Amino acid sequence: MTYLIQPTRLPPGVVVAGLAATWLAALYAGFVQHSLADFAAWSASGWALLALGSALWLTPQQFVPGYLVSLLAFLIAWRVAAMNDAWLLMGVASVTAVLLLLQFIDCVAADWRSLRGQSQAWLGTLAWQATVVRLGFGLNEIGHSTEKIFAGMGSFHTLVHGFQGLGLGAYAGVFVVMGGLIELASAISVGLGLFARLGRQSAWCISWWPLSVSAVNGRAAMPGHHRVAAAGNT
Repeated sequence: MTYLIQPTRLPPGVVVAGLAATWLAALYAGFVQHSLADFAAWSASGWALLALGSALWLTPQQFVPGYLVSLLAFLIAWRVAAMNDAWLLMGVASVTAVLLLLQFIDCVAADWRSLRGQSQAWLGTLAWQATVVRLGFGLNEIGHSTEKIFAGMGSFHTLVHGFQGLGLGAYAGVFVVMGGLIELASAISVGLGLFARLGRQSAWCISWWPLSVSAVNGRAAMPGHHRVAAAGNT
C-alpha cells in the first residue's frame, strides 16, 4: 500500500474557505475599491482564482501537486497586493497564508507519526529538511518575479527605469520581462520541484536571448552588459 502525504488534523475546507475569501477580496480590491490598478487587478484576481480552483479540484485527488500549485498562485496574488498597498487583500491573504502554513505543518507531523519507530524515520526527517530549503529558496523568487511582470504598470515602469541605469537603453523593458520569467521558472523548478531540468534550461535560454540580440545589434553598453546577470536577481 502506498502512503500518500496529506494533512490529517486541519480540515481542507478551512483552507478552501481562506482561498475563496482571498479571491473575493482580490475582486473587491481590483474592481470595486480600485486599490489594485490596471493589470494588477486582473493579475491578483486571476492567480487567486487559480489557487482556489487547484484547492477545489486538484488537491482532493493529488494533495502534493494541488497544494504546491495553490501555494504558488496564492503567493503571487499576495505579492501583487503588497506591491500596490491593497490593505484589505493583504489582510485576508495574511490569514490564508497562516492556514496554508498550518496545513504544511500538519503534513509534516502526520508523516513523522507514520514513520515513528521505523528505521527510515531519519531519512524522512532529512527529506523534509530538504523540502523546506527548496521551498524557501524557490518560492523566494516569486516576489522578484511578481514585481516585474504581475504587479501592474507602475511597478514595471519603475523597474524599467532602474534597468536603464545599467546601460540597457531601449532594451530595459525586455530585460525586466525576461528577468521576471527567469525568476518564475526558478520558482516552479526549484520551489515546486516540477520540470527542474527543463526550468533550468529555459531560464538559460531566456536569459541569453536578449543578450545575443543586443550584441548582434551593437547596442549593449559594455559596463551594463556585465551586470545583466546581477540585474536578474534583484
